[in-house]
Amino acid sequence: MKYLIDVKPIFGNWWSYGPLQYRDLRVFGFASILSSIGLTAEQVVIGWYVLELTDSAFMVGLVLGIKMLSNTIFGIPSGIVADMVNRPKFIRSLRVATSIPILLLGILILTGSAGVWHVLVLTVITGVFQVFENTASSSFVYDVVGSEGAVQGLALLSMLGRIGRVIGSISVGFVIGSLGSGYALVGISAVFFIASLAMMSIRSRGQSAPLSTDSLGDTVNQFFKELVTNRTLIVMFSATALVEILGFSHKVLLPSLARDVLNVGAEGLGIMNGIGSLGGIIGILLLTIGGRYDKRKGISYLITLLVFGCSLMVLSLASNFIFALVVLAVINAVMALSDLFSQGIMQLVVPNKLRGRAMGSWMLALGAGPIGTFQIGAIASLSGVSVALAINGFGLVVLASLFVLLPMIRRI
Repeated sequence: MKYLIDVKPIFGNWWSYGPLQYRDLRVFGFASILSSIGLTAEQVVIGWYVLELTDSAFMVGLVLGIKMLSNTIFGIPSGIVADMVNRPKFIRSLRVATSIPILLLGILILTGSAGVWHVLVLTVITGVFQVFENTASSSFVYDVVGSEGAVQGLALLSMLGRIGRVIGSISVGFVIGSLGSGYALVGISAVFFIASLAMMSIRSRGQSAPLSTDSLGDTVNQFFKELVTNRTLIVMFSATALVEILGFSHKVLLPSLARDVLNVGAEGLGIMNGIGSLGGIIGILLLTIGGRYDKRKGISYLITLLVFGCSLMVLSLASNFIFALVVLAVINAVMALSDLFSQGIMQLVVPNKLRGRAMGSWMLALGAGPIGTFQIGAIASLSGVSVALAINGFGLVVLASLFVLLPMIRRI
């Protein structure tokens, strides 16, 4: 069995290793950092402005939660469209389109005219655009690097996105404090526009399969036929949704873990989130700069889920702050890897012309996330944070153990 990571020394022409050897992917990666900065900064501004406007945490959750529903509603349609268009041009257009409602909302805030309904409507619009952009972006990475480098290419994109999120969340806080939410949104609009311009030099057409000439109805039928007949795709869709419910939902318990279990307060919570992001970046970086992706992709994915589940159970035992930070770094690393493996596998098990739709189904699976936040929150309210973490961690271990029995996963 080959190693999943074949670490190479990073000297000389570092861009010649792995996915970085592709010029178009380097350009696209830079533009994606800008897009991620804008996306994260927008979410921070929206949450802060709604809280100032309504003084209601419920309204903040309502606005951002409705935006999250875009994944559920538009996951499949975004994949269908991604298979019917020239992806780089489509992504550029979406980034320009995203900048427009953000700019409008910024102007409304600056003129004192913005109400909650303005925020809700314009935020939902940007959420829809971002679902389509995310789906097309993941498919475009596959176009550039091919099947052999798909997971490492997605790893690079994910790592750059996380770097952008760190920059966006930190920088926008200072902008809000000094200039206000309105000017912050105007600046974010400019960031999205620049992210579109940054892609102008991409040479690839971004579609390794011929552009589809089928009607929308035909493409929908093709996808659902593939979903019904492709058992591996069904299994990966189900696994992704269950991992969202059992694993990624733990993030909503971090404030309670910091305050009630570790007794470190808000400052400690900030450090926990920072260390977690760093762990995710390190995990992705190892995969990005490493060697070949192992042939047994399914087994690698299931091992990641086992580590994920075990780490959550270990976190449930944490009473020391430093120990909790180490475990959180590991958890975030395997969270990042599980996303990358599931995306890569779902694209590898479908024909080229359906890859965009496979990513659409992945986005749809992410829509199960709110179920997990309700579930783990309810358990924590009844039995405590530690019990909730332990139960969900054990659930992930059971999930991985059951899926390893499926031959279609072991053969991937």
